[in-house]
Amino acid sequence: MESDYQSLFQVRLANYDDIPAIMNITREAFVKYQQMSGVEKLAALEESYNDVKKDIDRYKSCIACIV
Repeated sequence: MESDYQSLFQVRLANYDDIPAIMNITREAFVKYQQMSGVEKLAALEESYNDVKKDIDRYKSCIACIV
């Protein structure tokens, strides 16, 4: 089935250029979660650039971008 509209999102494999954005989005989301849940320590808030780089290398990491 064809559609008459173009998608507003692009999904693609993440690359090293995406790491700063991935880290910022992750931090923002988990800080909000931490505040709402009261959890004191979250591993996601301690991830380094190299941790994210290893995840990109190890897994098929995808990102969705608004176009």
